[in-house]
Amino acid sequence: HKSFREVLKKVNAPIAAPSANRSNKVSPTTAGHVLQNFGKDCPPILNGGTCEHGLESTVLDLDSDLPQILRPGPISKEEIEQCLDCKVIEAFADQENSSYPLKSPGTGTKHYSPRTPILLKEKFDELSFENLDPNHDLIICSNLEEEENFSSYHCATLLLSKSGKLNEIAKNLYHTLQIADSMNKKRIIMHKIEGSENLAIAINDRLLRASSD
Repeated sequence: HKSFREVLKKVNAPIAAPSANRSNKVSPTTAGHVLQNFGKDCPPILNGGTCEHGLESTVLDLDSDLPQILRPGPISKEEIEQCLDCKVIEAFADQENSSYPLKSPGTGTKHYSPRTPILLKEKFDELSFENLDPNHDLIICSNLEEEENFSSYHCATLLLSKSGKLNEIAKNLYHTLQIADSMNKKRIIMHKIEGSENLAIAINDRLLRASSD
């Protein structure tokens, strides 16, 4: 972030900068989220505004013959290959099933999780209308059309994007989960994002970790 780069220039020394959230909890995308997360124990905050992408960075492991992506993010495999002029391996699927220690934070089975349990379905069509509890369930929809399908069920809903655009869903994901947690429901119901685009893969990676027990 440009604001943090200015700090690095002025300090002119190595800085340890851990995540601005408690371990395994929902990532903050605003200074307000950080303050809410840490409360009276909150350290000083450098407020650089709302996160541009919403999702955390792509994590790249260079400690092998070929670069390996440990965590998908806004920068795609193709962009990295073009920059480095070599093949890049997507290692995040193998890493989840490995018994070896994790090479990077944010790559564990459970991460980015709200306090409220998430029921994650493969696609929108798998969401069951019959078992909804209007008093205790919260539906998070990826576009306006999905939200309208639930209007007659009197169930609380939140919207990731009116249009369903991937960049909007990615940017709004954590902010929406923060709001969902504040609503004190017993269950969040949502579905994976369809598509093979890089951002869809990255969003689904976060959803899987957020919904893990």
